[in-house]
Parts: sequence; structure tokens; C-alpha cells
Amino acid sequence: MKEKFYGTFMGAVAGNALGTPFDGMSRGHIASHFRNITGHTDPEPALKQNMMKWKKPGLYGSASQLMIILYLTLSSRNTGTRQFEEHVLSGAGKGESGFGIFRNPGPAEGLFIQRLKEPESPETYREGPGYPDCSCIPVLLPLLYYFHSTPETCVLRGLEYCRDFSTDEDTAAGTMIFLHLLSALIPESPAVSGAASEAEGIILALRKASEKYSPELFSLGYNPDAVFRGVEKYHRIFSSLNTGMTLRDAESAIINAANPFMKTPVTRATVNHPLLVLPFAWHIARSHSNDPGASLFAALREGGSTTTLCMLTGIFCGALHGGAEWIPEPLISGLINKTRILALGQAIREGKKAKEDISSFIEAEHALTQKSQEEYNSKLRHYKPKSKKPKSRHDQERELSHHVVESWTKLDKAKWKKQRKKQDDHNK
Repeated sequence: MKEKFYGTFMGAVAGNALGTPFDGMSRGHIASHFRNITGHTDPEPALKQNMMKWKKPGLYGSASQLMIILYLTLSSRNTGTRQFEEHVLSGAGKGESGFGIFRNPGPAEGLFIQRLKEPESPETYREGPGYPDCSCIPVLLPLLYYFHSTPETCVLRGLEYCRDFSTDEDTAAGTMIFLHLLSALIPESPAVSGAASEAEGIILALRKASEKYSPELFSLGYNPDAVFRGVEKYHRIFSSLNTGMTLRDAESAIINAANPFMKTPVTRATVNHPLLVLPFAWHIARSHSNDPGASLFAALREGGSTTTLCMLTGIFCGALHGGAEWIPEPLISGLINKTRILALGQAIREGKKAKEDISSFIEAEHALTQKSQEEYNSKLRHYKPKSKKPKSRHDQERELSHHVVESWTKLDKAKWKKQRKKQDDHNK
């Protein structure tokens, strides 16, 4: 079991570091600039005139930082959210950046940090926003290390922490799925590992336990019926997948199953929504069972929310295979702050309390963030975006005329042609 804990931790950090520099790029854009990615890769060739989006390769971002702070908080036997929030606030106050030590936070993470720094903000910011966000889900991984023997407690504590980031029911249901699924995967019982190959069976068991969770969900401020409707959505989506599917077929199946529940239909399963990213990461990890290390690069090549997709894929691979031997060596050797991360991982592996304390971790992260900011500033020092050549009056008029014609409806064009023909006949 400890080997699987270790594998999920190292898979999370390695995946997060791999995916962060490419977050937001499309699959086609990544493929057109990088034929073969085998390690942490500088995104500069794909940024063209967007060097402002450059991120240091091999350096993990805020999701890993928050995950480690949660792990260190729990290791000091503080299980409530208040102590975790205080530690995050301590890190957010370091440095000149509005997010302090935290690098490249997603929307939900960023609002969480801002809320802690500005306690007098409007009431709507006193807890997470009501929109879906998948990036907070892998942050909750350390709860499994401390509550694996009581899965129900693990899930409920996860929902308590999730509320700091998002109050959306799909995100809450995704948190339950994530923790419940890993609670079944991580024990080394052969019976469990054999049954765990099909996630929909595990999710179905969670659906049947709704009455057990409902009172606690209500006390945490959730609508139990809405959250378990979310669990039913995930069951439908996971049930549409099978191990033999290609990534393209799996993506289509996820989209088709999820779109009826989406306010805005999507065409990619890498959009930052837990109904999409969570099952897609699961399928990527499961479909590379013979070569789990390749799953991280497969997730990266999908583009979109690569920060979260790669991190979740790494966690699922760690739970399925155990240890960190499956992680490609370049992803470990090229990891920034490797010595400290490996020390934390080794403590998890041995089931010992981490020697690292939170204050020293925050100080070390402060130095890392400062150094990466200096490198970023150096990259942009001589960067001059190409200014667009001013258009001539003739070009402006031609584009306007073209726009007017293109905006015509078919009926407008038909009337215009008919009138022009009449005029031509009259002139004859």
C-alpha cells in the first residue's frame, strides 16, 4: 500500500511539472511543434508571439504546492481546513506576486488564494465559486494517506476541502469519485485490484451509498440530491468507456455522454471540467497498462488542461502500478527541486512523518518562485512582439466591403442578383 501512496505522489508531481508549460495549447499546435516529447520540454518553440505565457520546464505549479502543503498539514495531525488555509495564506504573503509562492494557479486556486488574502471581499468570495473546476481535485490526494482505512471519512473531508475551491455540484461529485475510486485501487488486496479495473462498478457502489453521505453533505452546505445526480452523471460517462478504445474513440464517448449535462456543449475532453478531464485521465492511464510511463506523454499531447490532465493521469498510474519505477527517468531527473520532492516521497513510502516542516517548505518554494520569475523576466527582456503593419485606406475599404458581402444572407444575395439581372436587361 505504501508503494502505491508513493507512486501516486511522484506521479502527481511529475505529471504536473510535465503538463504545466503546455497548459492551454491545442493538440494540433503541440503536434506541429514537437514531433517527439521524451522529457520536460521548453515550450518556447510553440509560443511564437506569446512568450508572456512561457513557463519553466520541469517546475511543478500551484496544484502540487497546495497538495504538498495539505500533506504537511495533515502530517501534523491538523485535519480541519482552517490550519491548511493559514499555511496557504503564509505562502501567499511571500514575495511581490499577488499569489506569493504559488506558481500559475488556475481560476479556482487563484480565487481561493485571493479570498484568503482579502478577507473583507464580497460574500460571494467567502467560499469557492459555483462553477466547475477540475484543478482542485488532485490537490486532495494526501487525504488518502491519512484516511485510507475509513473511506467515508476520506470522502467527507475531501468535500470539506473542495468547498474552499468550488461549490459546484459536479466538482463535489468529482471529488467523491476521485477519492472513492482511489480508496478501492490503493489497497494491495488481489480481489480489489482485480475488481478495480472497471471504474463504473466502484462508482455504482458509491451511488448506492447516497443515504450514508446525505446528512453529512447537507451539514457541509451541499444539496445531497444535486451531488448524487452528479455521481450518476459520472457513472454514465465512465460506463461509456472500455479499455480497448483508442483515445479518439474514448474522447468522443466522453463528449457524447457529458454534453447533455453541459451548459455549453464541448468538442474536446480536455476542457477544464471534471466531467471531462477526470474520466479522460482515467482512460489514458488504463489504456497504457503495458507502458504506464507513456501515459503521461499521451496526456500531454492531448493539449487543453494539460496541467490537471497530466497530474491526474500520474495519480491513476501510481495507484494502478505502485512505486515510481514506471515514471520515465527523464521526468524524475529533470524535475526542479528533485531532492526535496524525493525526500517527501520517501517519507510517504516508509510511512514516516516527513522531516520537512511547512515553514521551511514555504521558504524553499519562495526562493524557487523568485528564481523562476527572474528567468521569466530574462526571457522577455529582449522579446519584442512583432507590431502589425498598419493597413492602407484601400485595404481597409476592401476588407469592409468583403465583410459586408460575406454577412449577407442567401435571401439578400438572391434579391441582389435578381435586381442586377433586371438592370442588365433594362440597359440592353
